[in-house]
Amino acid sequence: CNGECPRNRFLLTPDGESGLNYLCRGYKYFFNHCKPFVSAVSQAWQQEQRRQLMRNPLYLASIGRNDPCPCGSGMKYKNCCLNRQR
Repeated sequence: CNGECPRNRFLLTPDGESGLNYLCRGYKYFFNHCKPFVSAVSQAWQQEQRRQLMRNPLYLASIGRNDPCPCGSGMKYKNCCLNRQR
């Protein structure tokens, strides 16, 4: 990094204003390397949140038959999870 890490250096914006910060190649490589893992964890967390929501009887009572299914399938509730409950 020739002295101090570039993440602590500030550059000029294309308009000439000061205060533009940037990440060095090492940080960019790290974040790009971690992105698939972070995305997978995020999807798993969202699926678990949907499962917990579907277990709540008060929430299920508020869903109409023709509303989109809260499980995220993209189908109507009557064609998806309502049939599974019977």
